[in-house]
Amino acid sequence: MKVNRIQATFLIGFILLGSGVAFVMITDYYETEAVLKKQFEKIDFSNIRVTAITGNSAIVIGTTSIATYCEVEYGIDGKFSNVASDSDMMDMPHTEHLVTILDLKPDTEYTYRFKAVLDGQIFYSDPNFFVTSN
Repeated sequence: MKVNRIQATFLIGFILLGSGVAFVMITDYYETEAVLKKQFEKIDFSNIRVTAITGNSAIVIGTTSIATYCEVEYGIDGKFSNVASDSDMMDMPHTEHLVTILDLKPDTEYTYRFKAVLDGQIFYSDPNFFVTSN
């Protein structure tokens, strides 16, 4: 919780002085409570699976609890050095995601995870793996 001080100035009267007028002003400070709380929703991932695995491609499917844009990060040796985007987004966030990964190496183990962004916050699914065919 952040507390801000706001300055308030009040004209409470004036005084006649010889040939002029002087205004009397009092400045006071009021404590105000500024609640600057932005609540981020959490994205939950479910029903994540890999289908149509070939020697050079795979399809990753999953569901998010909130409509969002998703992509799949993947790579070899536990590294997420590549990214494939959700092919059916059509510029609209949604909850059912299908990502086709191309140009894979045959008979290779890949680690992957979903990545979603909501209000500037990044969410990841748990990592998993699949093996391409020969």
